[in-house]
Amino acid sequence: MKKIFFFTIAFFCVVLSSAQNKSRTIHIDVIYPIIVKDTISIEYQHNGWSLRALETIKLEDSLSNNHFEIYPENEEKFFYLNLRGKNRYLLVNYIAEPGDSIQVYIEPEKVMFRGRGSEKYQCRYDMDRISKIFPYPNTGSKYNSVGGELVKDSLYYTNYIPDAHSSLKRIYASSKCSQEVLNWYKSQLSNKVYNVLMGNLLAETENKIWSSFTRMYNGFNSNSDDTQKRNIRDSLTNIYRNREACDFSRIPDSLLAYSQEYLYYLSSLYLRKTDGFAESLAMHRDPILTKNGSQEIEQKFNGILRDRAVTQYLIRGFSDLPKVSDQIERTLSFIKDPDCRSLLFSLKNTNSEGSKAFAFQLPDFNNRTRSLKEFKGKLILMDYWFTGCSGCMVMAKNLKPVAEYFKNNKNVVFISISADEDFSTWKSSVKEGIYTNKYSIDLFTQGKGTDHPIIKNFKVMKYPTLIMIGKDGKVITTAVIKPYNEKDQKKLISFIEQNI
Repeated sequence: MKKIFFFTIAFFCVVLSSAQNKSRTIHIDVIYPIIVKDTISIEYQHNGWSLRALETIKLEDSLSNNHFEIYPENEEKFFYLNLRGKNRYLLVNYIAEPGDSIQVYIEPEKVMFRGRGSEKYQCRYDMDRISKIFPYPNTGSKYNSVGGELVKDSLYYTNYIPDAHSSLKRIYASSKCSQEVLNWYKSQLSNKVYNVLMGNLLAETENKIWSSFTRMYNGFNSNSDDTQKRNIRDSLTNIYRNREACDFSRIPDSLLAYSQEYLYYLSSLYLRKTDGFAESLAMHRDPILTKNGSQEIEQKFNGILRDRAVTQYLIRGFSDLPKVSDQIERTLSFIKDPDCRSLLFSLKNTNSEGSKAFAFQLPDFNNRTRSLKEFKGKLILMDYWFTGCSGCMVMAKNLKPVAEYFKNNKNVVFISISADEDFSTWKSSVKEGIYTNKYSIDLFTQGKGTDHPIIKNFKVMKYPTLIMIGKDGKVITTAVIKPYNEKDQKKLISFIEQNI
């Protein structure tokens, strides 16, 4: 009798558990009422992350019925979904929750949503449409011919500061209109979704302002005399410092922790020290730009927000952070979230000094397979790039003298790894020689682009990225000296020689 009783209890527990899991399943149906059906796929990451460096789960439409199911892991609160057509993204980083059952109607001029949980999708879509009404500001450039050369005239500098004010007003106006849309939907949204959407909106606003001012700052830098540089620099800095910054205090930390834009904003704050505009702010003793990022996050935040913020900071910034393994070790001593701890252990095991390098096997320009094993006993300097990356072109140009210096040294090898997905694009870029040089071995990621294991393994998030591997096949550093000037080129040459 007891056996029957316990068997019955166990059976109902299994049934209940199964029912609960089914109730958490996310259903997405894509419907084309009018236009020709596209080939659809869905991309997402677990635990509410939206970081290119992390593994992305891709669901393909194998049955051509545009129906997708996502099975959340235990306790997962949010996902950020990307809905991708054959040649374009239809939705980018839309919040999904366990239990959603959404029909996405794709029409020629708009997208509509129906079903359980659809209100947050429609809200986000309408917010995006409002923001597109405001054209992105672009400081106008006026030129005159002087001695046969085009130079910017005085009108350009006269209009510079009014344009900066105009840019700020436009971004805030766009943000306020989007907030009105969000508040209109507030009664239809859960409190947590409303707050996460608000966190995303406010953080995106601050990121746009920073990008706008950085672009303006860099725009005048090489086309003005010292007096103009000083005046514009000080004016831009004062306008930025005296702006009415977005207020995040009304949003609970426990929800800001799942705002992907806020996490990006926070990590950006502490990774701006080498940016030209950041250097201008640093002259005014801006405290954010004078402190260690991970320590500042630890002191300023608590709980899950602290854990997720510092994790994103280290993952995004590893290639610029000295002794990143020490920072990871220190961070692991105080963070508690198991997902964050797992990600940091992974970062430590792949990117810290002495960790075993990824055993790659990639085709070169002549379609010959090259592997890490082949270069045993040689120091390797890897350069990650993609076609269209302006910073990658600058890196290639400045890395060339270093590679040329070691051209006859058989103990050093320079490897360029492209994140291009299209083979012909990569082939053409290598031939042009603006992303690499004749002293490098050029490798292709076999059409997988940023999803290739060598890029995911090293958690490469930005381009260009340099990684140095020792003769023993272990990582020397992921914070390689950036050879952007002759002085740093000499430093990099010296560092390579010390490690041969």
